[in-house]
Amino acid sequence: MNHSSPFRSALVRAPKIIKGTAAATLIFSFFALFSNALFTKIFNFPSPQYLFSLTTWGVHKFFAWQFVSYLFIQPISEGVSLGSILRLLFDLYLLYMVGTAIIETRGKKHFIGLYFGGALFVGIVAYLSLLFSGSPFPFAGASPAIYILLISFVFLTPHARIMLFLMVPMQAKWLVFGLIGVNLFLDFSNGHFLSFFTTGAALVYGYLYPILVWEILSPFYRLHNIEKKMIYWKRKVSNHLSKSSLTLREK
Repeated sequence: MNHSSPFRSALVRAPKIIKGTAAATLIFSFFALFSNALFTKIFNFPSPQYLFSLTTWGVHKFFAWQFVSYLFIQPISEGVSLGSILRLLFDLYLLYMVGTAIIETRGKKHFIGLYFGGALFVGIVAYLSLLFSGSPFPFAGASPAIYILLISFVFLTPHARIMLFLMVPMQAKWLVFGLIGVNLFLDFSNGHFLSFFTTGAALVYGYLYPILVWEILSPFYRLHNIEKKMIYWKRKVSNHLSKSSLTLREK
């Protein structure tokens, strides 16, 4: 009998887009981390870590790829450390597990809409935050996109339980939204406003996508009336746009 672990099972059944995204993240992150000193100190040239992270300098140079490429790069301030490597591996683990579950239940296009569409939205918010603060520092990391996947997972499996610290069972909705809430509080309290706004953007995108695209309600019953109105107005606007498009075609 095969007693493979859930992680090994996820590796086997993970779709190609998940494997490709994880592999690209791993390769680009390690290459950027280990080549940083080579490019900056020997070649006197901006490192791949800086070129592919999101920066106001890069956007003003029309490096449009930075709005998504920052996903595949670890934060430049961390450098090479055990903490940065563990964080990268944990993000990849969540990408495998949650991303595979989303594709199996909703399809590949919705994974793309959540992970890469969400990354683009967060990237725009990050750029505006960097621009208005006048900060020259880069923004990088897949954590906001991972948050978006986790939020959508909570919508799909509202009663799922996750073992906190491998000991305490908690409902996924309280663990995920509680974790995001704590991060928002700590970022704001410590003055990490870039992280605060990008995490907030991930929360907004991850919350609105299932409601407006999948038309499913959140696991928080007190918000259902508001969410039903959002779905109603979304349908009304969609119908109006469809009728307008049909009228234009007839003309």
